[in-house]
Order: sequence, then structure tokens, then C-alpha cells
Amino acid sequence: MVRPRWLSVQRTAAARSWVIWDRSIALWATVNLVWVAFDITYVPFRTFWLQRNLTPIPQVPLVVPLKVLPNITPLYDPVKGIEPHRETQAYLQHFDQLDAALSQAAPLPGSAALRRQQVLLTEAMINENPFAASGNSGTLEKIKNRLRQRAGLDSAKQSAERLLSDRWLQQHTWEEERRFWQQQILPLVATSYWRSIDENGRPSDHFWRYDLLLFQSVFAFDILLRMLRLRRRFPGLSWRDALLRRWIDLPLLLPFWRWMRLAPVVERLSQTGLINVEPLRAVISRGVVSLLALELFEVLALQLVDGTQSLIRSPQWPRMIRSLRSHQSVSALPPQLDGHVRAVVDGRAPDRRTGRHRLPAPHRQCAKPRQQRRPAIAMVDDDHPAIAAERSREDDSPARRRDHRRAWRDREGQSARLDAIVRKLAQPGDQPPTDRQAIGRRAGRAFGQWR
Repeated sequence: MVRPRWLSVQRTAAARSWVIWDRSIALWATVNLVWVAFDITYVPFRTFWLQRNLTPIPQVPLVVPLKVLPNITPLYDPVKGIEPHRETQAYLQHFDQLDAALSQAAPLPGSAALRRQQVLLTEAMINENPFAASGNSGTLEKIKNRLRQRAGLDSAKQSAERLLSDRWLQQHTWEEERRFWQQQILPLVATSYWRSIDENGRPSDHFWRYDLLLFQSVFAFDILLRMLRLRRRFPGLSWRDALLRRWIDLPLLLPFWRWMRLAPVVERLSQTGLINVEPLRAVISRGVVSLLALELFEVLALQLVDGTQSLIRSPQWPRMIRSLRSHQSVSALPPQLDGHVRAVVDGRAPDRRTGRHRLPAPHRQCAKPRQQRRPAIAMVDDDHPAIAAERSREDDSPARRRDHRRAWRDREGQSARLDAIVRKLAQPGDQPPTDRQAIGRRAGRAFGQWR
């Protein structure tokens, strides 16, 4: 029986416990996804987590301090195999000793040696570039530019020596110089680090150990429980089919491509009702469908245009048009009618007495020996003058009754018959009948006039 939509399912205590378990696992997977995102972006943004300063525009010296954030670099550097660089660490420690010696009311006797040693460490840092190991060579350039700008010289080494000289310290108090070094030089020096290399030649990364112990083991146990629940609900379901039904949870167990865990986490949060992704899914579906529809319309339009062009350019198209006409063309005229056609086209009336000729019809047989063969009706074309059967209206009139029969027997004179002449039909009423029988009847009537 189908359950109505408004009728909610009454859950038992076991079902409510499973709901709590699913929501807990969904939240735990969310925590893991956040940690994965932090781990992926930690090394590129380590300077931000170390200094906790936000620079909105890199080209503008505008710094927004975020000291409310904790300094997590000492805790997370071991996870990524990051260790402080020895040269930069010695540089920072030596500057602390110099600051302690110059901060006294009366400078200590060894302060000059400390200042000279600090200059040598600065020159060594510029020559060896310890920032290249961490891929931050631009940091060294920032240090050199700030030293040149402070001292007003073109050489960074000479600028460091001038800033720590006796003459410069007599003109400027150590408080001002210490503020310059601590705010603009030392934070950049502290960003240098050294990262160990594992046996495979890759930078050390121990994140997989914590991920396997804290998260992947829990996800594997949850997937096993889901398979058991599916087999209990569908007894005929095999273990392989039950595992394939939960294929979306497999990225949670992969030690690589950890960013793919976004799909199972969103699916679990949506299934447990913690978030609603239906509006986002509908927008994405409409966008995909609209793109596919646009591409399909373009393909169909191109195919239609190509098909139409191919049909128009086809040599069969003119032949198909000619086959639809109800008449045929006259390709050539008999030689005896060529002169008449030219005369009609030129507007000159042909001589009807000397220009009458019978249409050749050797294939026709006369019904009677003495019966004159009737002319065949000519073909009509749009570009040629029409050829029609017409009475010549000229004959040898007999002197007495029935003399025309004697003349026909003696082959003398010209009996009444129809001759084929060329005539240009200007009016629709002048067209000859296309029926052979009508011509025969008209010929019979004409023949009867002389009998």
C-alpha cells in the first residue's frame, strides 16, 4: 500500500538510534572535510598563519592584523614535515642578542662586535638565499628592497652595513631602528623553513596517519553497518551489490584525491536532513539541460542547412522539376518545317500554297488503301510556336458533279484534306484539341464537305 505524503512514518526506538548515528557520522565527515581543506591549503598559506596579517592588495602596503587567530604553526608544522631553517633561525637568535645589548642605557662593550656579526649574517643570507628551499624567493627580494629604501643606497649589503653603523645609530635612536627591523625585516626572515624529503623523493607529509586513525576507520565501520542494514532489509542482496549501492562513500576511504570527499559528505548531510540541497540541485539541473538543449538545437539547425544546400546543389533537382511538367519539349523540328518556324518567329506569313507539307509519319498505317493519311498533332512547347492541323482552304474545284472523285483516281488536282502548317497560337481559343479523336472528327467533317 502506498503511504500518503502527509502521513509520516512512525519510527521505533531502533530507527531513532540509527538516525542519531547517521547524523553523528555526517557531522564527523564534515569535520574531516574541513580538516582536509585546511591541510591542502596550509603550505601555500603558511605565511598567513605565521604572521596572522591580511594583505588585501599585494601592491599596496596595507596590512590588516588578525591577532585574534592563534599561532598554529608550531603545532601543525610537524604534520607537514616542516622544520625551522637553520640559517634564518640563527639570524633571528643573533638579533635578539643584539637587541638586548643595545637596549641598555649604556651600550655594552661587545655591541660593536654584535653589530658587525649581524651585518655578516645579513650578507650570508643574501648570498645563499635560504628562501629558495621553500619556494619563497620573492621574500628575499622584499627584504632587499626594504633595506635599500631605508638606507637610500642601491646595494642591499651596503644598506645593512650602514643601518648598523655607529654614525647611523648616532643620528637615529635604537628604538626607531628596532621597530624597523622587528616590523619589516624579521617577520619576512621567519617565513623561511626547511621541509624534509621522504624515501620516495616527495616532501614529508604525515597527514595520512591521523586521517587513517581518526576518520577513515570510522568511515569503514559505518559503511559496513550500512551494508548489514541493506542485507537485513533485502535478504536476497549480495555483499557486492550492497557495497555497490554505497559507491558514493568510497572516496571517504581513498588516501589520495581527498577533495573528492565533498560528494559523500554533502550526500550524508542531505540524507539526514541537516542541509537542503534541492534548490541548488534544481538550478544545476536546469543549467545542464539548457546547455544540452542549446547544443542540440545548433546541431539540428546546421544539419538542416547542410541538407538544404546539398539538395539545391544536387544535379537531380532540375530533372525532378522538369518531370513535374504536363507537356514535353520539342527538341528539334523536321527540316521541311524549319523555314515556316523561322518565318512565324520573324512575323512573316508563309506561302500557304507552296509551303504546305505533310508531317512525316512512316510508322502509321492507313486503314484503307484509298484513304489519305491524317496528319499527327504536333508537340507544344513554351518557347516554340505551336504546330496545329489546319485545312489549307485551297483546292481544285471540280467543274461538274463527282468530278473530284475522277480527279482523285487519276491523281490529278488536289483533293480536300488537312495539311500540317505552322501557326503561332496567340489566343487560348486557337489551341488545337489535344485529343486525337477530336481531330479525326474534325477531319471527317472537313472531308465530308468535298464528298
